Formats: sequence, structure tokens, C-alpha cells
Amino acid sequence: MSRSKSFLILVALSLVASSTGACTFLVDVDECASESDCVSNYGRGWTCGGENLCERREIVDELDQGPCDGSAGPVEDPNTFNIGVLLPLSGEEGGDGTAMLDAIKLAQANFNDLAGVDNRQIGLVICDTEGKDAVALEGADHLVNDAGIEAIIGPNFSSQTVDVATQYAIPNDVLLVSPSATAVPISDLDDKNLVWRTTPSDALQAHAMGLLVSDVLDGLAADDPDVVKLAILARQDDVYAQGLRESLVQYLPDEVINGGEHRLQILNYQNTSAGQGSDYSGVVAEVTTKSVKPDVVVILGFAEAWQISRQLDSELDADTIYIFADAGRVAEEANDAASDPLEGRVMGTAPGSASSSSYVPWQSFKSAYQATYQQNPADIQYVANAYDALYAIGLAAAGSGFTGPELAQGMAKLSDGETINATQSDLSRGLTTRAGGSSIDLQGASGELDWNDNGDPTVGEVSFWCLRNRAVPDQGVLYDRQGNFTNVGCAEDSCEVDTDCPESHVCGSNGTCDPSN
Repeated sequence: MSRSKSFLILVALSLVASSTGACTFLVDVDECASESDCVSNYGRGWTCGGENLCERREIVDELDQGPCDGSAGPVEDPNTFNIGVLLPLSGEEGGDGTAMLDAIKLAQANFNDLAGVDNRQIGLVICDTEGKDAVALEGADHLVNDAGIEAIIGPNFSSQTVDVATQYAIPNDVLLVSPSATAVPISDLDDKNLVWRTTPSDALQAHAMGLLVSDVLDGLAADDPDVVKLAILARQDDVYAQGLRESLVQYLPDEVINGGEHRLQILNYQNTSAGQGSDYSGVVAEVTTKSVKPDVVVILGFAEAWQISRQLDSELDADTIYIFADAGRVAEEANDAASDPLEGRVMGTAPGSASSSSYVPWQSFKSAYQATYQQNPADIQYVANAYDALYAIGLAAAGSGFTGPELAQGMAKLSDGETINATQSDLSRGLTTRAGGSSIDLQGASGELDWNDNGDPTVGEVSFWCLRNRAVPDQGVLYDRQGNFTNVGCAEDSCEVDTDCPESHVCGSNGTCDPSN
């Protein structure tokens, strides 16, 4: 990859270390024989300079090559705590990735308004993965090996998260926090406690999806149970899609699993993120040319699920139902006129955010996000989780330190102790408590986090969403925190204010979204 320029700044010998205990900034520098001497003493981002003194790298405006051409905050200041961001900001997933980045910046602003963490402002070094596996690795290489980053938010895809974790984060002792990687195998990584996420694993979503699919099939089979057919299409060579498929099948009715090809068809399709192309005519033909066509099609993939469903729908019955998982919930695709014929027939599951009107962290985040970006965060998957990721990293650093292993130790102190909401009003108290060495119980905007030893949130629910008015809003909780399933169905859009509604709609007096004209 192209290497961005880095300038080295010699830290004055008279500067002394901060009382926080972290040793990666503003310290008396030592003589050195090699870069490893400086890294071992001060952390990543330090090198051995020409006068055989340890020097701190300064990230400056020239960080504009390769995928990492963005930044936010005072990244050039050697005292800044820089965090890397790996998200798709262009391509099919660009809209969702940009919304997640906006949430991260909102959390960053809350910290920096309070002088950051231990008097270190937070900076963001931002990499656009374009949704491509190779570009995500290129960005990770830059963040770790060029910029000396100690913590990364992202990637958003599970396969990319596994690759970045195993090839860059874990070998280099860098903390990795994904807001949206849900694949079950991430829990089992030998990660030195460095890999975390702010959303539950797909073990929960697969169960809820299995119950949803079974319920839909039961409804269709009321008249003639022997002719209802299910097709499952999954992106190949993708740990997320394949893991969901394997888990989902466990929860399907026996009569479907054992009913032969006229009851169940399972197919893989090419992985565009891995460079396998985006021509899905082959898998579409395999489905539509069968003598018995499916009544329900489950598509386990990403934005391409919309393209596949449109192609299928031109050949299948007009009442065919399409069920996606969370990664297929792409607002930009839903807002395409080509999706209009699928109104009310594209639906899906997603790890839910605690969007209750009584849950303070969510309501505080929602209000701030809407005021800043004029968009309802409930309409975009994992926005609150991205916000929580930066809150977690910042509070982990307070009192624990800024190197990857120190941050990992700090992350382990965010699930038990004084309750701290991920809000601007609670942040100062949270930083003070953590700086004193105490643990806290962080309540995220996305919900209770309560991480386990694998770095997975242990409390969660699964929401149900549906294509309505060219948007994909939550319809309600499908699978709650007590394990109760309720198929809420595709209801009309509910709202409190106009910004809760999709474009060209307003919030009516009856609390539902109505066309503005």
C-alpha cells in the first residue's frame, strides 16, 4: 500500500509523565538503540530517532493516502489519544458506515468537551474500507504499522473483523472493538482479551430468525402445509453468513428440514467483498427454475440481498416473502424506487437497541444524534453500537492506560460497579470513577452491555424490521431479553416527531407516518 508521510517530533527532556500511570505520552525520553527499546518503554507510535533518543510519531495532514484519508480531532498533537476507525464510507454500505462514523464523532465530541481522557484529547484516524476485505486489511496495516494506533473501532463485517484481528490486532497487541460484527466464531478467537464488540453474537439472532421463519411458514401452511417451500441463500466464504445459516437450520421445523428439495433449498452465492463479482443470475436461476418455487426466501448477506430479491421477485409469485438478517438492513437500498414492489414483503431481524422511551442512554443519544445530523438513528443499523464503542474505549483508558493491553484491562472493568450511562451528563463522573481505579457498569446507548470473558455483550434482544415507505424501521421487539418471541408483523410506521419518519412523510396525529402531500 502507499505509505502516508509521518513526521517525528522530539519530546522535550524536561516534560514529565502524567500521574495517570500511562507511559505513552509527554515523558522524559530515554536513549535507545532500536525502535523496540522505545516501544517497550512508551508504547506504539514511538521510534528511535537520529540522536538515539526516543521520539513520538506525529500524525499530520499527509495522512491522505490509501484508504485512511480522513481524520477528526487534533490527530497531529503528540498528546492526542488517536483511535483508528475501519468502516465502509463508500460503496453499497457507505450510507450505514457514514452514519456509524457520525455516531463515533458524537461520542468523541463528548469526551473532548471534557478535555478528553486524562487530559488527552481523542483523535480519529479514519479508513474507508469500501466494504471490501482487501481494503479493510490495507487500512488495518496502515493504522497498526504506520500510525502506531493502539485501538481500532471496526470493521463492521464479521469476516473482516476476524481477518483484521488475527493478522494485525492480536499479533501487535492492539485493541479491536467492532460495533456490528456478530459472527459466533469471533467469541472463540485466541485474542489475548483484545477483541471486543458492542453487539451480541449471532447465537441470539439465529434463534430469533428461526422462530420468525417457522412462524411465517406456519401461517402460510394453514391451508395446505405440504406445499410451503423455503429457500435459504447465503453469501459464500463469509463467516457471518455461513455461521448464521448453520445456526438458523437448527431452529427450523423438522418437516421442512426432512421434507426434501420440494420443502427446502439451500444455496450459496458469490462474495462480492472477496472480489468474486456481483452477477447473481446463476443463483437466481437455480431458485426460479425449480418445479416447486419457494414461498419464503431467506437471504443471508449484505446490501446485495436487495438486488437478489428484486431479481427473484421478477420470476416468483407476487406474494413471496423475503427475510434478511441485520446486515441486509440497508437504508439506501430500501430508499430505491426499485424496491417499491417489495413493500411489506421484505422483513428481517437485527440485534435490537434499547429504544424504549424510558431508557435514558438511548433517548439521550437519539436526541443528540437527531439534533446534530437531522436523522433518526433508529432507522440505521448499529449506529448506537458505534457510539458505545468509543465510549467503551475512552472509559477503558481512564485509569488503565493507553496501550492495547492496558485498554483490554480497562474494558474488563466496565461491566460491574457504579452505573454510568453513556451520556454527556454521566461522562465526567464515569471518567473520575475510572481514573480512581474503580470499575463501572456502563449502560450503552444500544442497551446494557455486560460483557463476558469473550468480549461479548451478554444481554440483548432481537428486533423486527420491515420495508415500509422506502425505509426499514424497527417494528418492535421480536425476541426479548427474557427469551419471549412475538411476531409483531409489518405494521404502519410509528413516530413521535417528523424526523422519525422517512423522506416525504410526516408524523400524523395518530402517531404513524403519513405522506407529506
